[in-house]
Amino acid sequence: MSPVIGAPEGVHLRAGDSGQARAQVRLAGGPLPAGTYDLVARITAQQGAGQAGLAGGSVDVAAGSPAELHARIVHGGGTLRFDATLAGSAGAEIWIDQLHIDPAPVP
Repeated sequence: MSPVIGAPEGVHLRAGDSGQARAQVRLAGGPLPAGTYDLVARITAQQGAGQAGLAGGSVDVAAGSPAELHARIVHGGGTLRFDATLAGSAGAEIWIDQLHIDPAPVP
């Protein structure tokens, strides 16, 4: 069974018996120009607890307590792809929503 369940409002990611899940996310909407981007997403543990990751950023999640994940992405241009991961107990499940990607501020 796939660890990913999609919906227009977000995505569920469910850990298998090992307590691990990994999926590759591909940003829809066409290619992005090369540059540095900030990714922000809300992650809520639906069942169990663990550590969720997106694009190299990570956050601890516990059932019922949303957490905000931040990651900085250096992108070479084209279709943006990154990993979504979950490490927790067997059957742990997270809901990922309110994801947005913005150009990073120039120092």
